[in-house]
This record gives sequence, C-alpha cells and structure tokens, in this order.
Amino acid sequence: MSSPTSRLHGVTVLVDDYDEAIAHFVGDLGFHLVEDTNLGGGKRWVRVAPDPEGGPALLLAVASTAEQRAAIGRQVDALASFFTRPTSRLSTPALCSAASA
Repeated sequence: MSSPTSRLHGVTVLVDDYDEAIAHFVGDLGFHLVEDTNLGGGKRWVRVAPDPEGGPALLLAVASTAEQRAAIGRQVDALASFFTRPTSRLSTPALCSAASA
C-alpha cells in the first residue's frame, strides 16, 4: 500500500463557548491546547489535540447561526466522532461523541 499524499490536519467542532469547550477537551479528555488566538469581534482560533507536538487537531468554533447552534451535539448523529489511541499500556483510549462536547 502506498503512503497517502495528504493527511488529515484538523476537523471543526461547533461549540457553545470557547472556554467551556477548552475545559472539556483539555480537562476531561486530556487533550492539549495547541493554539488560542484572538481574531477580534469575539472570534478565536482555538485548536486542541491529543498530541501537542503535531498531528490532527480539533478546531473549536463557536456556532454563529441558528442552524449551527442546532447542530451542536449532533454533528455526527449518535456515532462516535473520533477515537484516540493510548500512548502507553497504562492509558485508556478516549472516545468522544459530539453530544459530550
């Protein structure tokens, strides 16, 4: 099998509040805050990732329309939205559904 020519860099997850989402992903799920840049006008560029040194990250975006707000917690329906692999045999994989974010 040949290696891919591109790799997944990130996925956007709609949230209600940046700080609450950071607390959930970092505090509850053990992700790392890799970027939090103020873009002005109440917008921020917030990325969290299981590996702070690189790899795919989640872009946390505050919903700005009624349609986006309705999608919070239902972005992947009832299925798991992502999985992480343990980094040691002592850690357990984190499983996150959009409903828990």
